Amino acid sequence: MTDLIRSACLTHYPEVARSVGLDPLEMLRKVRLPVNCLDDPDLRIAVSGLRRLLEASAAAAGVDEFGLRMAERGGLSNLGPVALVVREQSTVGTAIEALARFIHIHHEGMRLKIERDAEVVMISVTLRGGRPRAPRQSTELAVGTIDRIIRSLFGDDWRPLDVHLMHSPPRNRRYYRAFFGCNVIFNSEADAILLAAEDLERPIPTAHPMIADYLPSASKPSRHDPASGTTRSANWCARCCRTAIAPSSGWPSISPATGAPFTGIWPDAAPASPRYSTPSAPISCCG
Repeated sequence: MTDLIRSACLTHYPEVARSVGLDPLEMLRKVRLPVNCLDDPDLRIAVSGLRRLLEASAAAAGVDEFGLRMAERGGLSNLGPVALVVREQSTVGTAIEALARFIHIHHEGMRLKIERDAEVVMISVTLRGGRPRAPRQSTELAVGTIDRIIRSLFGDDWRPLDVHLMHSPPRNRRYYRAFFGCNVIFNSEADAILLAAEDLERPIPTAHPMIADYLPSASKPSRHDPASGTTRSANWCARCCRTAIAPSSGWPSISPATGAPFTGIWPDAAPASPRYSTPSAPISCCG
């Protein structure tokens, strides 16, 4: 089965590609991704296609940290309805648990595992389909995005304790240290972010937990278009999502590739029988 991901992951691709001397539309064609994925954030594309694009772009530009450059411009606003559920939790800890539960709505092949002890919390990122693991750029995009999501819940003053990456170090580690603001350990046993356990207790003052409880109950199946090979989610509480997410998400109203207005709708919440367990320690979502 092919894992799919919302095209919102490519929101900032044209900007990043041009910043390193690449033609974004040409690169999309090279890896056989539809150009209109830059116009519709809810269009589902194959995760394998995204991986080809990231690896090809990094190689063509000679930029080891291409995935991190993508993550630097993205974050919570790219997750559509998942962002709304996450940001309306009462504390950072419950927000991270919600992210672990519902991340599969945005990225079918991504799993988060949360492990705690008295002082440290480890958030491990697993991307399905790697041989033996996901390519470097996809991993760094995923870990970097989780870092930026957590940072958005705290504010810019937060930094992880450590970041672990399973692959080998880049030629120059300077960008990695600047991005994460902490020690980055390569050739590690997991792709993970470590943070202080006390950080999970920090309240999110703008949260509305009643909204967070309500949203996952609105669930409808996705729709697959066999002609294009892509999948678009059905209208998931569309009025609520457009009203609650769009004004504060930073989502651009104009396509960065074509200059045309976005026409997508916000996607579905979790399936009627979501594949996750009640929050506990450790948490393994969508397993």
